[in-house]
Amino acid sequence: MTIRFRSLPSWTPIPGAWRNGLRMPGKLNYPSIVKRFETELSELKAVNVSIESGHSSDDLRLDGHLKQTAKPPRFPGVIVRLHANVSHGAPGDAKKPLGPLWFYCSTYDDWQANLWAIAMTMERLRAIAAYGTATEAEIYALFADESPQASERDENPTGDTGKKQSRASRAKQSTASNPGPDFHRPAPPRSEDPVKLNAARVLLREAAEDDDPQFARIMLGDPALAKRVFVAATMKAHPDLDGTDTRMRTVKEEWEVLSA
Repeated sequence: MTIRFRSLPSWTPIPGAWRNGLRMPGKLNYPSIVKRFETELSELKAVNVSIESGHSSDDLRLDGHLKQTAKPPRFPGVIVRLHANVSHGAPGDAKKPLGPLWFYCSTYDDWQANLWAIAMTMERLRAIAAYGTATEAEIYALFADESPQASERDENPTGDTGKKQSRASRAKQSTASNPGPDFHRPAPPRSEDPVKLNAARVLLREAAEDDDPQFARIMLGDPALAKRVFVAATMKAHPDLDGTDTRMRTVKEEWEVLSA
């Protein structure tokens, strides 16, 4: 089993109110995280494993591992892609591998903690499968990778003859095959309502977030996220929490516009 790092050029830009930004749990270190991660990969009989992170291509060795001198990544989010060869199927049915899976996490403010969270998720999924209350196919359906970047069954799907790639070539290939994570968020409405767009930007400002139009458009396409921003704005604007009556009234009015 080979694990390769790939440089992820960007992470879906979302306001801080939509991230948890939790600190890494204590008593965790990189060697222990990697050991747990490799254990879960072995249980899945995983091949073609990649860890996509915000590290620069200059921080990656030619074999895909991190250099000892690697700098902190540009963002803490991590994506793991793999092809799971562990077989599944009901008794009497033909067994088949789970296939390409992907896991992503940006819950923590440290990329190593996010990798740990992914490893723990894989462990819990395996535990659920062991109880037999659901099939492996049902359990892992949420993590099925149907994207163009999905890992293939072949450990070396590119047909590489074993020749070493130059750093420039590797970086170009990595960037081309990893345009950034697609979280399948609901798309914003085709006909953009400027009044609602402005209301969304006001709520973002009141929530002490970046009111960039791209964030406002994401809000318009996802009511659940918009509600979270509204709650954050309410807490900032409330007169009992260092806000004012005027700000609170503005937040309520803009939320009514957004909800109409």
